[in-house]
Amino acid sequence: MKYVLEQGNSKKLPQLEIHWETILMCQYKCSYCYARCRNDWLQLPKKGVFLKVLNALSKSHLPTHLGLLGGEPTLHPNYMDILYHWNELCGVNNQNKVKNTLYTSTNGFKDINWFKKLPSYANMSFLWSFHPRYADNNDLENKIKLMLDKGYSCAINLMMVPSKEYRKKIENMYSRCNRLQIKIDPTFIHINDEKSEEGRVIFPYSNEFWKWFKDNFKSEYKNKYYIKLFENNLHKEHFLTEDEIFENNYNNFKGYSCMLNHYKINVDGTINLLCDENNKFNLLEDSDYFKRINKIKSFKCPLPACTCTELLEIPKKII
Repeated sequence: MKYVLEQGNSKKLPQLEIHWETILMCQYKCSYCYARCRNDWLQLPKKGVFLKVLNALSKSHLPTHLGLLGGEPTLHPNYMDILYHWNELCGVNNQNKVKNTLYTSTNGFKDINWFKKLPSYANMSFLWSFHPRYADNNDLENKIKLMLDKGYSCAINLMMVPSKEYRKKIENMYSRCNRLQIKIDPTFIHINDEKSEEGRVIFPYSNEFWKWFKDNFKSEYKNKYYIKLFENNLHKEHFLTEDEIFENNYNNFKGYSCMLNHYKINVDGTINLLCDENNKFNLLEDSDYFKRINKIKSFKCPLPACTCTELLEIPKKII
C-alpha cells in the first residue's frame, strides 16, 4: 500500500520554522514527557549561548517563525533577555522587508505577577500547554486573558491524556478557551516504542477514548488533509483529520520527498533539520548558517513516521 499526502496547509510565504530547545528542564513530571528520558535534561544552558543564537538568526535570508521550547522555556535564566534581544535583532527580516514572529510554548506555571511584568512586544505570542494533572483551570484562564489584553495572540494545546479522571477538566478548559476565542489543538500523546519500526508512536488509545474525543471535540475537525491512497492498481482520495491519519498509520513517510523548512536549535547552540538529528552544525561557530539558506529545498524523510501536526502540514511525495 502506498499513499501520498497530496496537499497540506503549507504557508504561501516561504519561511523557516525554527524550534529552539532553550532549556530542557521542567517542573512538571508528566509520564509522557520525552525530555525526561535524556541524561542532560537538568543541565542549564551555558552563559551567552542565547545571544550567539539570536545573532545567527538575525542574518536569516528567509523570514523566521521562532518557537521558544523546552522543557519549560520560562525557566531559562535569561528568558526576558531573549525576548528583548529577539525583538531588537530579529523583529524584522531585512531581506524580504517583513516581520518575523516568535512564540513561547509554556505550561503557564509562572505566577500571574510574573506575566504582568512581561512587556508588550509586537509579533510575539503564547502557545499554552494544558496538562490536566497539574494545571489549574481558573489560574490558566486568567493568565491567558492577561496576555490577550497585553496584545499577545494565544493558542492552546490540550493534552489528550487517556485517563478518564481528567476528562471533565479537559472539557472544561476546552469550553473556557472557546469563550476566549483562541485557537485550540487537541494534542495526542506519543510514546517511545523500541520494538516498533516507527520508534515513537501514538499512544494506543481505546475505542472508548476515540468516541469520547469525537463526541466532545467535533468543532476541532476543521483541518483536513488530502491523502491519495494507492492499492491494487486503484487509488482513492480521502480528506482525513490528524487523528484519522495517525489511527490508520498514514503518517509513515520514510523515504518520501518533503519540502522541509523546520529546523531545531538544541540547548547547546547546535542546529539540525528537525527530522535529521545526525547532521548538526554549531551556530556558536557559524553565525552565517541562516544567511546561506536562500530557498526551501526538498528533503528525503529519514524517519519512520511523523508525530507532529506541523509536519503533516507539509506535502509528502513518493520519490
